[in-house]
Amino acid sequence: MQKRNLEDNVEKHNEQAREAVEQDREDLARKALEKKKSKMSQIEELDGQIQELQNTQDQLVEKKNKLQSRIEEFKTKKETMKARYEAAEASNRVTEAMSGVGDEMNDVGRAIDRAEERTEEMEARSEAMDELQATGTFDDALSDGDEIDQELQQGRADREVETELDTLKSEMGKADPDARVGHRHGRRRPLGARRGGG
Repeated sequence: MQKRNLEDNVEKHNEQAREAVEQDREDLARKALEKKKSKMSQIEELDGQIQELQNTQDQLVEKKNKLQSRIEEFKTKKETMKARYEAAEASNRVTEAMSGVGDEMNDVGRAIDRAEERTEEMEARSEAMDELQATGTFDDALSDGDEIDQELQQGRADREVETELDTLKSEMGKADPDARVGHRHGRRRPLGARRGGG
């Protein structure tokens, strides 16, 4: 708008100078031309300012575009870093979980090993005891080795056999009175032995 007004004034002063020359008024013509030149200088100065503003505007637009590009790049990097962080965090959680499971599995494995060792030890002891019992060594080890107790036990077993035999003979009518009497008195008489002293 300002430039347009200056251009109009330049045209106006140019016409004034022509008209003054026609009227032989060099003084007015000179004055009009001076004003024309002044307006033209203002136009040149204004053009320079306009060009400078245009350059500044172009630079601002370029900076704006670069800034916008950097903003978009930052957003992209931010999303990428966020995704990488979440992936790393998830990986760490999985690693920690697997580490915990691994520790538990190690504990379970050690417990199983201990149980197997104890089982094998008990089986070995059981086999050894069976072998000792089969050879009689186990019974000998448990007894105190008293021969008197062994003989008394054998005597009780013999009496039980004799009693059962007498009972069986009595039931079958084969009982021997002398045998029962002798057994009752703690001894058995030989066959044909005489009663009394004669």
